Amino acid sequence: MSVNSQAVTLWLPDLASIVQGAAETELKTLKLPALQTLLAKSDGFNAAKDDFYGRGCYLFHQKSMFPVAATMASLPFKRVTEDFWIRAEPVQMIPDRDSLVMIPPQELAMTDAELEALFDHFNQHFKQDGVQLEWGSHRDWYCRLPQVIDLTTTALTDAAYQNVKDLYPQGSAAPYWHQLINETQMLFYTHPVNEARRQNGQPEINSIWFWGEGQLLPSQTVPRQDTSLWSDHLYLKGLANIAQSSVQPAVHNCEAWSEQKLENASNSHLIHYDVSAELAALQSLTELLTQLEQKWFAPLLQQVQQQRIHSLLLDFGGSKRYHITPKHLQRFWRWRKSLESRWV
Repeated sequence: MSVNSQAVTLWLPDLASIVQGAAETELKTLKLPALQTLLAKSDGFNAAKDDFYGRGCYLFHQKSMFPVAATMASLPFKRVTEDFWIRAEPVQMIPDRDSLVMIPPQELAMTDAELEALFDHFNQHFKQDGVQLEWGSHRDWYCRLPQVIDLTTTALTDAAYQNVKDLYPQGSAAPYWHQLINETQMLFYTHPVNEARRQNGQPEINSIWFWGEGQLLPSQTVPRQDTSLWSDHLYLKGLANIAQSSVQPAVHNCEAWSEQKLENASNSHLIHYDVSAELAALQSLTELLTQLEQKWFAPLLQQVQQQRIHSLLLDFGGSKRYHITPKHLQRFWRWRKSLESRWV
């Protein structure tokens, strides 16, 4: 192993779902020698079914999943382990027969001024009830409670574009939070922000979606001072912050990571790469995989061959992950195979 050798995890969380939706014939005709070599020579392992947050914690070597709201809140707030946290997401609710469909924040083109006005209006209205939103940033609102409550919510990503009739909070504290959602809808409907939006033909910001509840316990944290995270995702940055790891901006290719890691003392690296954003700018899965081959798979394979990486873990967000070391490359009896959807 070389003196400056690194342990690297490359996590492409959306790739599995993208590949599994492709035709087998499209995959089998692809020639991606670096990826095919990595898959052929590596040890493959089954990956437990989990969501983005659970897998992020697993790949960061934590014992359990950190609650979403508390983890994100650890960035703008100092002491988060003493309280119970809930994310408060400004959303749109659209009537759908006897229920509502939730439209997530990224579809609403909200301005900073609009968010500030609605945030202040909520806190002024509910001040006497003792309910206040905490300001993390324009697009990061929280509720902080001094005690743990019995509440189970639905993640924003699971509720987005869905009929929310069966997705409201559950648990003994749920009736209060359901009522709070209803009152917020009435409060926001008459606000000048939404009156102007209706006049301009814009979607309303007429509700709040509460999710990500939980209390972060110090005992569940495994310190990772020797690790660097490369990501812009708020939850992952919070996770790294709690684990005392270095947080670096997302990198878009192996070359950029290789250059920047020279200034980084970490021996272990978790690289989170958003392939769905790249796919949006391309024409097909073939183009995406070809880009990934050039940007990531080929240069990472080369670094394993040169023993600059002594441990490489590939996770595509599906049911399998792959581990490869320089020694694994000596498995001459393992030939490259054509690609198929089952490799993810």
